[in-house]
Amino acid sequence: MPSENAIKARKSVTIRRTMEMKNSQKPDFSEKNSWREIPEGAVMAEAGNAKKYITGNWVPKKLIFEKETCINCGLCWPVCPDDAIVLDEKGAMTGIDIEHCKDCGMCVEACPTKPKSLRFEDSPPREI
Repeated sequence: MPSENAIKARKSVTIRRTMEMKNSQKPDFSEKNSWREIPEGAVMAEAGNAKKYITGNWVPKKLIFEKETCINCGLCWPVCPDDAIVLDEKGAMTGIDIEHCKDCGMCVEACPTKPKSLRFEDSPPREI
């Protein structure tokens, strides 16, 4: 059963993601593009687009955030490749955006606390 902090973080992320999706412009697919107009694969056409793609939940691990041991040093946030560290308006960590976290472990390695504020927990396999 998730902790109260995990539930709060999930609600915060859900609200933020819902607002972002409401405010985003959806691509127009009404006209078909020729193969010459489609961008080449694996090319970063724009910077800072990680939030547009759901990259989480593909690994059989689960990243757990322990608020009690977190010292809000901020070392986890810059190393996250998918901007999955959720911060409040003051810059304090409030949770993990599980829709974008792909369990790479960069934040766990960067965390200086003992015991770690971020750790992995095995989760049961998900049905696809």
